[in-house]
Amino acid sequence: MRLMRLLGLLATLSIGLVLAACTLSSDTDLVAGDALATPLPESFAIFAYRQEGDAWVRTDEAALDFRREGEAYLAGDRSMTVRFVPLEAQTYLIAARGAEPGALYGTAWIGGDILAIRMVFDDGLEAAVATLASGLPPDIASDIVVTDDGIKVTRRETLDRVIGAIRAHALPMALLVAWIGPDGNAVPPARIIADGEGFSAGD
Repeated sequence: MRLMRLLGLLATLSIGLVLAACTLSSDTDLVAGDALATPLPESFAIFAYRQEGDAWVRTDEAALDFRREGEAYLAGDRSMTVRFVPLEAQTYLIAARGAEPGALYGTAWIGGDILAIRMVFDDGLEAAVATLASGLPPDIASDIVVTDDGIKVTRRETLDRVIGAIRAHALPMALLVAWIGPDGNAVPPARIIADGEGFSAGD
């Protein structure tokens, strides 16, 4: 699924993690009619980090350039469009899509020049979904379909319920952390650390 590769571009993950990634997706665009936010600069580069202990350290991956186009952000190679739907201060529903119909979804926290994304499910997804579904109306629960690629939904109401569960830490998620620079020649911090409810550059 090419959108998996696009998620890899967004987070500049290793190809092994991308191929194994489980994500929240739909075959149609479920946020097309939403009021969107543009919390990032007109143009920027994303630098990827990987977790080491209690901090995230810079990877060797090349930065990925984006620029704003209307209410969305377009990758420099035009392979991916990313949009943000505001949820609350500094927190957004993020939707990424490529050339094919459909999209991948998750949550994003943006604080200054740091971006923290929850789009990839971790181990224990099936059991967590079963627990979540047991407390939902039947029509919503039946629309949360666990596949080899993660969770697939067809309705916006279902998407909102799953995003709510991600925000409540009711579903197991991998945390993707990145630094936002003005361009690919910027010098990112060596480390990013958790700072209360958010993140900040470390020493």
